[in-house]
Amino acid sequence: MSVITPSYNQAEFLEEAILSVQKQTYPRVEHIVVDGASTDGSVQILKKYSATMRWISEPDNGETEAINKGLQLARGDIMSVLSADNTYLSDAVSTVVSVFEKNPEVILMYGDYNVIDAGGSLLRTCRAPDFNFAEFVRRGSSYICEATAFFRRAVVDEIGLWDISVRYAMDYDYWLHIASHYQVLHVPAILANFRAHTGSVTARNRRALNKESRAVTFKYYKPSAVDLFWFKWHDARLLFYHWLNLIRIK
Repeated sequence: MSVITPSYNQAEFLEEAILSVQKQTYPRVEHIVVDGASTDGSVQILKKYSATMRWISEPDNGETEAINKGLQLARGDIMSVLSADNTYLSDAVSTVVSVFEKNPEVILMYGDYNVIDAGGSLLRTCRAPDFNFAEFVRRGSSYICEATAFFRRAVVDEIGLWDISVRYAMDYDYWLHIASHYQVLHVPAILANFRAHTGSVTARNRRALNKESRAVTFKYYKPSAVDLFWFKWHDARLLFYHWLNLIRIK
């Protein structure tokens, strides 16, 4: 099992993410942190844990490139991406490995998650829906939380790395690529904590994320006129709730 953590100037949260991987009840977890030459003390944190994980710190062209570097270094049969501001519950990997073993036909699985604030306090718990392709493309990047998604290494060999041209919806692009060809499964268990804070990429770029998500959708799905109307309504609703959440976490 390999966990890839892209990070840039996330020293405030990075150590907590590292510890959440090291505290997994599953005994064999490879953790690779790909840092984009941070200047906020992140490298000092990485050096502290050099004996128990792998890391690099060098300039890159953004999160997607960092993830691809990690994928190329990873050796596990199952992979995941855990951003530096998110954390796993201690039994997340054990749960996922068990489900993969029982469902050899499944290539991608995802679970439920807690939303926490910058200080780690619980804001709410999100129960993800069971997978449905049509609903997935309608709801876009909000359907599967990256922190709860796990996929088999074999799919990377078959469909390649993440699309470097996608800056904000790169996870949605990859999940949609997988879902277009392989089986996806929802695991009804809380696997991770997603941190909602004003400094996150999602918080700073919600409009760009929504726009890019729809462009990604059209790569794999031909929408009807009804779909186009539904997309606009859903994105407007999502943006409204995003603004409300920003007010709550400030």
